[in-house]
Amino acid sequence: MKSSTLVRAGFGVLILLSIVSTPASSQDTESKTKPKKAVQNLIPARPENFRVGLRGAMAHFSGDVQTGGEVFDGAENPFTPGGDLFFGYRLPPFSDVAHFGFKGLIGYRRLIARHPQYEFVNIMFPMSVSIYTELFPLAFLRPYGSVGVSFLPYSLSVRRNEVPSNVRVEFAGNESSSTIGFPLRVGIVYSINRAIDIEVTFEKELTLSDRMDGIVSSRNDNLETFGVGFLYYFYDAETADTDGDGITDKDEEELGFDIRNNDQDDDGLTDGDEIFFYKTDPKNPDSDGDGLSDYDEVAEYNTDPMDTDSEGDGLSDFDEIKVYNTNPLSWDTDRDGMTDLFEIREGADPNNPDSDGDGVRDGDDQCPKVPETYNNYQDKDGCPDEKPSIVDNPDIDKIVVMQNLEFELGSAEYLTVDSESIIRAYEALKAAPELKIEISGHTDSTGDYQSNLDLSLERARTIRDLLIRKGISADRIVAKGYGPDRPIAPNDTEEGRARNRRIQFKILIGN
Repeated sequence: MKSSTLVRAGFGVLILLSIVSTPASSQDTESKTKPKKAVQNLIPARPENFRVGLRGAMAHFSGDVQTGGEVFDGAENPFTPGGDLFFGYRLPPFSDVAHFGFKGLIGYRRLIARHPQYEFVNIMFPMSVSIYTELFPLAFLRPYGSVGVSFLPYSLSVRRNEVPSNVRVEFAGNESSSTIGFPLRVGIVYSINRAIDIEVTFEKELTLSDRMDGIVSSRNDNLETFGVGFLYYFYDAETADTDGDGITDKDEEELGFDIRNNDQDDDGLTDGDEIFFYKTDPKNPDSDGDGLSDYDEVAEYNTDPMDTDSEGDGLSDFDEIKVYNTNPLSWDTDRDGMTDLFEIREGADPNNPDSDGDGVRDGDDQCPKVPETYNNYQDKDGCPDEKPSIVDNPDIDKIVVMQNLEFELGSAEYLTVDSESIIRAYEALKAAPELKIEISGHTDSTGDYQSNLDLSLERARTIRDLLIRKGISADRIVAKGYGPDRPIAPNDTEEGRARNRRIQFKILIGN
């Protein structure tokens, strides 16, 4: 078989094996509705880093005898057996797609360049170091490729040279020498178990010499090699972590996990992170059952994947994110002083601090769904209303004159602070914020005139202070004392004097 045919066949086999080894998730893209998310593993992996191997090899030259020409008619470079001893160091996988490593090799080759008129044999001991990348490191069947540099000591022997002297071709003689090469490899690795792999490989090695096949020309003598071998990993069941998720293979087997899968529930979080950091269930993509995946809660929303209501406001994380578009980490998304739950129950918008747009934030708005009517009447409560008329207010009519308010004898101390009369006066003033009044105190004619005048003023001030303490503005109330000057009944009877001892309200401003 021609060497070029062998090369094409070898590459075809490798491409076919690569397709077969591709995980189902990359073959069936239409059935995969949610791509795998890459999440940094927070726990350092402990894979089986070191490995050694033996490989049987079939190699030949790909140099001068393949260029054609009269002297090369009938020439061949047959594949001849050899072998390799190699060792490697595998770096921890950085993703489910690929990982890297280093490989060293010491080999033996016995190569032949043969023609009816000549034969050369070359014994070689190649030594190389390479860097390689292996795809799908968690799969059983894994394609890989590598590039490297090699040192090639060789011993060339002339077995026969009967070429006529008039042929203008330069032949090498018996010699021992060395050169530099650059091996390029592709291959497939199949795992038999956790410690042993089988490897099939094809190697093309470019060299800097043109003397190794015995024929000297301007074309360098490159090498092609097919090999089959096995790899042994230094596997320790107590510490090995095949999938690099931070959980040893021994523990994963006890948990019933697949030791080659670092994400049992395929939620985007490694099993080690779920167990040791997030305290989630590595076999359940939604540990708290709130409709959000553990990955989304951790990586996108910063919510607690083990709590359906992360901030405890009565709304589930799912409802806040997917239904109401509120912040699952805040009781009050729009910061209006009203919790999201209360706003939703009241029909207000939890994402708008002023749902009805009336200028009163929902937390202060007694009617958050309907706007305030601005009419200088209770304009801060957020509710629509009509301004009442003072003339039509029965409470205002009733508080114009108040009698039978009880004071200590000869004192301004009011005995009944929460009497019905004071409460009615307060409610009327609160209902009509534009109202201003005068509170006047009156006495009978018994006793000293000046003392009665002073006492009536103090009693009027007492009632004024009571209303101010209840929330009525001081500038709306004027207190005056008239003593016995404005009687409403004769002072010569007990009944008349009782009627004259009174508190009177007078409307100063109003409609």
